[in-house]
Amino acid sequence: MLSLGIVWNSAQKYNYEIINEMENKVKIVESFEINLGDFFTDFIYEIYQNEEKWKVDKKHSNMITIPNKTVAVVVFEFNSEKLNYHPQKNKNVYTELNNLKVYIRDKYSKKIDNYFFDNLFHCTDDLEEFKQDYEVVKKYLKLILVNNLKKINSIEKEKVYDKRKSK
Repeated sequence: MLSLGIVWNSAQKYNYEIINEMENKVKIVESFEINLGDFFTDFIYEIYQNEEKWKVDKKHSNMITIPNKTVAVVVFEFNSEKLNYHPQKNKNVYTELNNLKVYIRDKYSKKIDNYFFDNLFHCTDDLEEFKQDYEVVKKYLKLILVNNLKKINSIEKEKVYDKRKSK
């Protein structure tokens, strides 16, 4: 089964280390970084749209203070054969996936400042959440691309204007 993970900016300096460790436990399908820039806050709230607002506010308040707004996105396959009951979520969760999340959070939470649950690694729990988060990532990739193209076009127009002005 597929899952989508996000290594948040609070753990950005460990992106490669985390992804390498993930490769030893699951099959990485794709990984890439996105500099969310001005879209960072909206991205966080859309990724966590189904969580209680106070939790998202707390995660956001920790991550927004970090100047670098780059996150790593990791799409991976995991073994979905075994399920265990998760009392906090009040539902069954995939054992391999849950073990991966707990391992990464336990190991790296000690290495980052101001750790608050899930402000270093987010991971989808099921196919429905995967589809939702995948659409959010696609949306922001498009927004960033369009925004960058507008900047390039603006720079090109300025160059043309400057050439005309200097003649």
